[in-house]
Amino acid sequence: MKHEELKKLDLTDEQIDKVMILHGADVEAIKTKTDKLVKTNKSLQSQIAGQYKNV
Repeated sequence: MKHEELKKLDLTDEQIDKVMILHGADVEAIKTKTDKLVKTNKSLQSQIAGQYKNV
């Protein structure tokens, strides 16, 4: 989301700032969840690889 896109929607600078803050918080929350899922995935892949060695 870009400042210019919101300006084209006739939002005030104050409104744009608030939207950008909310959007930033959403993006960070998604990044955190994604990072956690990536770590879990790597851990599970490692566990599976270890089990194949034991077979």
